[in-house]
Formats: sequence, C-alpha cells, structure tokens
Amino acid sequence: MTVSFPLQAAALKEDDLLLLDFVLDHQRLATSITAYAHGNTTVVSLAETGGALEFPIVVDPVARTASGWFIRPERTFTLNMDGGFVEVEGRRIPFSPEEVFLHQDGIFVSVEALSKWFPVDLRYQSTLLSIDVVPRERLPVQERQARRDSAHQAYSIGPATLPFIDSPYRFIGPHAADIGLGYSIRRPVATGKPTTGLSYSALLSGDIAYMDSHIYLNGNHNDALSDARFSLSRDNLGLPLGLRYVEIGDIVPALVPGVSYSNVERGILIQGGGVVAGRDDLIVGDILNISGNALEGWDVELFQNGMRVGFQTVGTDGRYNFTNLDPLSGENKFELVFYGPAGERRTETVTRYSGLGMDQPGGVRYQFSASQKGEQLYTGSSTANQTMSDLGSLRLAAGVQVRVLPKLSLSGAWNNLMINGERLNYYSLGSSAAWNDITFSLGATSDPLTGTRWDGSVQLPAKAQIWGFDTRFSHSQYAQAVQADAGSTLNLTSRTGLTMSGPIGSTSALFSLFHNRELTRRSNSASAGFTTRVNKITFGNTLNYYQFGRGANGLSEPDQIDGNFFFSTRTNPLSIRGGLTYALQPDTKARQYFLDSNLSIAKDMTADFGLTYNPNTNLTRYSSGLTWQLPQVTLSPRISYDSNGDYSGFIYAALSLAPRPDRAGVMVSGQSLATSGVAAARVFLDNDASNSFSLGDEPLPNVTIRAPQAFRSAKTDEKGTAYLTGLSSERATDIMLDSNSLPNAQMSSTHAGNSVKPRPTAVKLIDFPVIPTGEIDGHVYSALAGKQTPLAGALVELRKDDGKLVAFKTSTHDGFFVFESIPYGSYSLNLAGDRRTKANQPGVNLNREKNLHSDIDIILGGKEMPTGSSAPVRAATPPQPVVPQPLAPTPIAGTPVTTPVPPPPAPLPRTVPKPADGRVVQLGAFANIDSAKAYRDKLLSLGLMQAEQIDIVTVDLGRHGLFHRVVATPIGGNAESLCSSLKAQRVECFTIDQ
Repeated sequence: MTVSFPLQAAALKEDDLLLLDFVLDHQRLATSITAYAHGNTTVVSLAETGGALEFPIVVDPVARTASGWFIRPERTFTLNMDGGFVEVEGRRIPFSPEEVFLHQDGIFVSVEALSKWFPVDLRYQSTLLSIDVVPRERLPVQERQARRDSAHQAYSIGPATLPFIDSPYRFIGPHAADIGLGYSIRRPVATGKPTTGLSYSALLSGDIAYMDSHIYLNGNHNDALSDARFSLSRDNLGLPLGLRYVEIGDIVPALVPGVSYSNVERGILIQGGGVVAGRDDLIVGDILNISGNALEGWDVELFQNGMRVGFQTVGTDGRYNFTNLDPLSGENKFELVFYGPAGERRTETVTRYSGLGMDQPGGVRYQFSASQKGEQLYTGSSTANQTMSDLGSLRLAAGVQVRVLPKLSLSGAWNNLMINGERLNYYSLGSSAAWNDITFSLGATSDPLTGTRWDGSVQLPAKAQIWGFDTRFSHSQYAQAVQADAGSTLNLTSRTGLTMSGPIGSTSALFSLFHNRELTRRSNSASAGFTTRVNKITFGNTLNYYQFGRGANGLSEPDQIDGNFFFSTRTNPLSIRGGLTYALQPDTKARQYFLDSNLSIAKDMTADFGLTYNPNTNLTRYSSGLTWQLPQVTLSPRISYDSNGDYSGFIYAALSLAPRPDRAGVMVSGQSLATSGVAAARVFLDNDASNSFSLGDEPLPNVTIRAPQAFRSAKTDEKGTAYLTGLSSERATDIMLDSNSLPNAQMSSTHAGNSVKPRPTAVKLIDFPVIPTGEIDGHVYSALAGKQTPLAGALVELRKDDGKLVAFKTSTHDGFFVFESIPYGSYSLNLAGDRRTKANQPGVNLNREKNLHSDIDIILGGKEMPTGSSAPVRAATPPQPVVPQPLAPTPIAGTPVTTPVPPPPAPLPRTVPKPADGRVVQLGAFANIDSAKAYRDKLLSLGLMQAEQIDIVTVDLGRHGLFHRVVATPIGGNAESLCSSLKAQRVECFTIDQ
C-alpha cells in the first residue's frame, strides 16, 4: 500500500522553533541546527543533520525527496514523502505523517525516526538546547579524529596501515657503528701505584652481499683485538621451498632436541616456512633461546608477556644469551630492555609462536645448521682457552615440522656431533594436537648415551576459563638417570611439572611446581613470581623453594629458599633501578645486589650514583658520576670506591656514526644507530606544487614527525630533516607528520606518510611536501519566491576545474557555509543534485595573494545558469530584530553579546581569568532571558560554583531572534574537568569554545 502525504502533513509553528547544538563526546559538531518542538517529539532539519554528521544528503523540498549516502558511498539513503517511505541500503522502511514534515524550504524528521534509519541515537536535551549524538558505529568525524590522534597515542597502537615502502639491499653498503671508548685509572691500596687502561667496543651493521652484516669488535691497551665476530643474515627471502632466513658466519646452531649449544661458532643456518620475522627457534621443541649483540657493560632485562624472566650484564664478548625459556602455547611477546653504562635506555620486542598458532594445513617449517664445534671466525683471548672436547669438529643439526591437519602437526629432528672422540646421533619425533583450544604434545628423543627420553605436555590457554591462567602440565620420563641441567646435582629418572602464568588484575604472575624422581630419592621445587606497576614504579619478585627427600644413606639435604627482587622507577627528574638476589634458608643472606640512580640536573646532563655487591670477589663498590648527553656523543666520567679501599676513575664515551640519507655526510649521534632501524623524513614548503623537493622550495624546521608503532617522535632540523632512531627492525611502523606542529594553521601536507620496516643504514627518506591552504565562505540564498531569503540545509559542493569533487558542506540556518584548509588552486562552487543547474556556480582562485574568499553568494534562481556565473546583486534584506541595549551599538547577526545581569548590592570586580585553552562550560540554553536567569540562580543556589564564574551570553540569530546561553568559566583547571565535576552532581553540561 502506497501512502501519499498532503503537501504539508502537519503545521510546524514558529513559536516552537528551536536552534540546537549537536554534541558528540562532549564536543560540538554543529551549532544552531534548525528544529521544532512538535507534540512529544523534536523534529530537525534533515539537510542540516546530514551536514552535522557528514552524511552528504541532498534534500529537494519541491520534489519532496531526499537522497544521498551515509558513512560510506555504498550505504545509500533515499526519502520519498509521496510514497511515505525511506530506503536505507536497499531496505524499504515506511514512516508516518507525524515523523516527516515539509516546512518552508526544508524537510524535517523526528529524532526517533532518524535514530531508526541511521546507526546513531539522537537524544534531545531540553535544558541545554542540544542533541546528544550517540553513534552505534564510528562516524566519519570520529574516523578523522582517530587518524589525527593516532600520531599522538603512546599505547594501544594497531599495525602500520600507510603504504609500505621497501628498503632494498645493496651489494656493498655503508655501515652504522655504535662505539664505546673507555679510559680508566685505578689505585690499589696494597701498592699505592696508579694503573691506567684503555678499552673499546664497537658494533657495526650494514649491507654486504645483499644481506645484513653484523660485526662486533672488542679490545684494550694490552690486546688490540681481544674478541671479534662477523655474520651475514637475510630475512623474508621468499625463495623456493619456502626458504625464509639465512645466516652465515658466527652463528648459534639450530636449537633442536639432543645436545644443544647456545654459544657462537662459525657455520651456516637456514630456516624455512613460518610467519615470524627473524630467526625462529620454535620450529621443533618447546624451549626457546633469545640472544643478541650489545656493547660491553650494558645491562639487559627480559620480560615475557609482561613478566620479568631474566637479567644479564653484557661481558667482553658483546653478547647476551637467555636460554631454556619456556614459551606458552600461542603468541609469546618478549621485551628486551637495555641499560647503557652512560644512562642510555632502549627496548626491543620479539614475538614468537608456540604450538599450533599460525601455520595452515600443509605448511612446513624447517631448519638446518652446519658449524664447527666451539670455533669462531676469529679466535681471540676470550675464546682461546676453551676446554670442550673435539674442538673444531663438524656439528650438524636439523628439524622439520609439518602441519598435517588444522589441529595436528608432526615434527622430527636430528643432531649429529663429536663427543670425546665419538660421533653421536640424536633423533627425535614429536606431535602436537589441539582440542577446544587445549594443546596436547608428545615427543621422544633417542639419546645414544642415556637411552630414550619421553616428553608429554598439556597446555590450557587462559581463554579456556578454567582458572584464568595459561596452564601447562608436563612430564618427562628418562630411560636412564640424566643430569637435570648444567651445574645441577639432580640426576633425574622423571620430572612432572605444572606451570601457570597470566595476569592478576594489572600484575603479571608466574607459578610453577615440579616433582623430581631420581634413582635413590625424590625432590620437589616450587616457584612464585610477579611483576607489576604501581603509579610509576615497576617492581617484581620471584621466590624459589627446593625440598629434597632422603637418599639411599638415609640423609637429606636441607630445604632451600631463595629469590630475587627488582624495581625501577622514572619520575622526573629522578630515575632509580635496583635488584637483590637473596637466600632465606638454610641461611639468610643477601647474595648480590645493586642500586643505580640518575638525577637530571640539566636538560642534557644527569648525576649518577651506584652501589653494587659482587659475591665472587666479596666486594662492595660505590660509584658516582655525570652523564652528559651531547647531540653527537654521550660522555660519562665517574669515580668509584670499594670495600678494599681501592679508588678508581673512569671516563666512558658513547657515540654512533651512520651515513646521512638526505645529503652527503656522516650523521653522528649519541643514540644507537647500529642495533636498530632509522627512518628519515623531510618537510618542506612546496612552492612549485611539484610534490618533490626542488629549487625554490623552503625546508620547514621544528615540525614533528612521528612513528606511532615504535613510540618515537623527532623534530625537523634547519634542513627540514628529522631522524627517528631506535626503531625495531622486526615491526613495521607508520611515519607521519603531526599537522598541529606546522608553523601555520593554513598549511597542509599533501602526503599522509608511509610505513617502513627500518634497517640500520638502509634509511629511506620520506618527503612531506607542505602546501599553503586557504578558506572559502559565503551564503546560499533562495530567489524562487521572488525575494531573496537565506536557504538552510543546502548541500554545497566544491569542485576543481576538472569537475572533481573536493569537499561538500551543508548551509546553516542563515545559509552560511565555509570550506577550510583548501589547497591553492582554481575551484567552482555549486549546489548538489538537481539544484546544480538552477543556481549560479561562482569560481574562486586561492593563491598566495588571496587565500581567503568571503561573502560568496550562491543564488538558487529557478533557472539554468552557466558554470562560473557570478552571483546576482543581493537584494536588501529586512532589518533583523534585536533587543535594544542602552549605550551599546546594535549587535551584528551572529555576534555574541553579554546580557547585563542585575548586579548585587555591592558589586565585585570579576576575578576569574580567561581560560588558557579558550573553552568554557555550557550549562543551558534558552529562548527566553528570564528562563536563563532563573536557571542561573538555581545553579548558584546549589553552591557548586561562584557567582563570578557564571555568565549569560546572548547571541543574535537574525530572523530567529535571540538565543541565551548559560556558561561557566573554570577556575584553576580546564573546562573538561569542571564539566566532569558538575556531571557528578547530576548537572548536564558540555564544553564549548569561548
């Protein structure tokens, strides 16, 4: 049945006129939207509502139709008053005559009907004369704000989304170098004679043979080259057979069941399949090692899924090596935190997958390594005295894992090496299966010395919701007794364990319990640890308990309890970190402890204080020094005194060298350039609009460039170039310009940015051409009725000379429209839809001489008018009604005017300062001044604000009369905090620009 409405379904009365603000998340989307109170509902202009929500909807009152789209072009909308229906995304919805009205030059719709048609709830607030916009989906304005905010967020950043640009490898490329230089002087009490020393260490990274090269050098005044390592690696190869990763030189052999080795030896490693970046040690087995290079003297902390699981200090070999890590089923996020001897701090993130997380059926992962046992490319003093057997013999290791079914994988491994003159082979087979997110694993390893070892485990993720922790049950059975770990006194025949980890609120926790069986006794071990953050303090503790049963002789070892505690805090100007390793049973003592503090005494200088105790030497050392972070180098002089009475002095210099990407020369920095990636951006005023840097373009300094996924930002120098250092080479990041940092609000970048996966020295320069912009504003008038009147709700289009649509706006209640931040060029303005040929289409040219075009009139004249035609001379408009004010000029339409409020008997001068951010709180809005005053007095009677905080601001709205806002100015805070406190007292409000 087709419903046909009369020309005017119901009369809307001018006495019921409302001018409403549309408010989203306490921010105004639009002001003075034309609306009417009608019965028990409120009806609003469809065209103006579409403009406020950025839905391009063309309203044709003459044809009694409207059409357009919302959120995305494919989500279409049409309204047919004669048919009594709307079509929303192809779905027809009928409406009643009390929901849609034709009034004057517009179509008005009830807020209830709009809430049904569009994915947004519109809620009328009568005391505030506003509409609360509550989206059920993200609106275009929210999408735009999210894009702008993404450059400023420090947390909850998603993956990089901008167009990716690759950094091609070179056969021979320049290298970046991190260099540490040290000079020491020491005076022992025993001799009283000072001794001096020189030392250095260096890390170099770059391109050789189209691969990543890594070089480590270390020496001192007695040994010019005490240690050296060299390796080449390449990731993401995409070669046949799924070959993904290759490493040659000084490598760590493939980690497979059998006799594993976690130190460096010369050889080759290849890996294929999988989806991780870099080396993947979880191809076969459930044990993970994380190792890498760092300068001597750096401290390294390792966190696994938020839980601190390791701490090491890098020695003269320039390596850190965390072994026998127990990953959880699924994704494991490891964070490495590095602390330099000169106060430096940087982080790296490593993600690894265990179990049946990422591979698809038919997927194959494999690895193979061949190396010389215990030998490196260079034999220095640190490796010359190794005592292992069969030094230099061939070691082979291989492993493969096949995803047979979506929930089943099979694996196998082989380990071949010489031990005490005999070549031995270790074989292993394994399988993993999943059921309802629970992973079951079973494996067997053939050991030629101790027989077969069987391993089984069951892993339950936290989402299984049994007790809220990632849980692993494991059991290992040995054919013969074997040593549990290197240095352990346990000779196991079996081990059964339970490990649980996960968050407790904001605290990361780890619990484990193991029962060990030996030939002659039983033993148990338990561990409980946590890592948490309270305010700005990160701290944690791990407590270990060991209980030993009686042996064959009837005797047992005493129970043992030990643990370790750590903390760190960074609150300007002070940062402190410390750690303690202790024993509680059988003896209570502190085994080892340290305390480091840094006090900022200038922008580029800190005072450092330290305390350490080393149980191996039974020495307590106290140190004090300065760290001076210059742009090109970090200098750190310090002195120390130990419990033996010895004094020593030390000066350390750290610097990094790398080639400049934008011009010839060397970039010198006090921050690491060799252990992480670098990105560069150039910002310039594109005077010739060529989108490239050329003669006559002007570099722009002090513009902020951000890498949100890496949590880094930098400002451009006098050449317009910014360098972002410390970027992870394993995670892509967007490189974008912060438009709020441009020197002029009328400037805009023509390039949104790119995403990169940075490597040392492979720096890609990203250009950000910036162009000046202008503004266009005017009014839309209707001359269809023989006189010229403002036309509200008209959709105005801005097009380039070639007809391409640039932007659209909806005229307000007085016909006003404005286009902001429009790049220089030639444009034309026209009305959308059928009105396009019935109105003039004025042309404008934005340029440096004239970047603001105001008072451009578009006249809907009822006949076809050519493109670029000028607007007819505007007819004189009748005088606007105003309220006479004594001794004051007549207000101009749209200008705020403060209505005088009867002063108290003893007037006091206003002492509330203008808010720094220019925002105030709107408490109410009224068409009647008496109602505004009554509401102001009611708020004052509640005692929530001072009298001098509250004003009544009157706005002249032309033919719609006067509009009275009750506003409050914050004292000692901002508008947002004042509004929040008022809402807590059940007072409705939102913030507006003053």
